[in-house]
Order: sequence, then C-alpha cells, then structure tokens
Amino acid sequence: AFMLAAESRVAIVPTAITGSFEIMRKGSWRITPRVIHIHFLPPIPAHEVSTLGASGADALMDAVRSRIATVVGEGEPVPA
Repeated sequence: AFMLAAESRVAIVPTAITGSFEIMRKGSWRITPRVIHIHFLPPIPAHEVSTLGASGADALMDAVRSRIATVVGEGEPVPA
C-alpha cells in the first residue's frame, strides 16, 4: 500500500483510531459501549511523497507510523 502511495505522488493523510480496544478485547465476545476517536492527522504533502518515489515506500511508512505514534502513544516517534 505504501509503495502505491509513493508512486501515485498524492498527499497522504495519516489516520489514527483510539479507544477501539476497550470496546471488544482480544479473545472476548463481549462488546462494551465506549467512545472511539478518529484522528485525521496533518497530511504529508504530495511534493514530499514524490521525492520519496517507489523506493521510498519504507520511508513513507516510517513517516506515517511516526505521526500516528504521537497520537496513540506507542513509544517514541521516529524522526521524519
């Protein structure tokens, strides 16, 4: 998916979803009403994506993961 995104040279909008784990925990059939938050993060502009090219799919993936990690709090974000 990231290779296609890098080759298409369009802006990428990272999206993070938080709160869904509390609704249905792994291995459980019980559904608990909770609030889910969907975060649309600042886009990675097309000119930045186009400089990565097809070989930059890994770099694009790292940039998206870094931005999502700042919202969901998974470890330290990777510098972009």
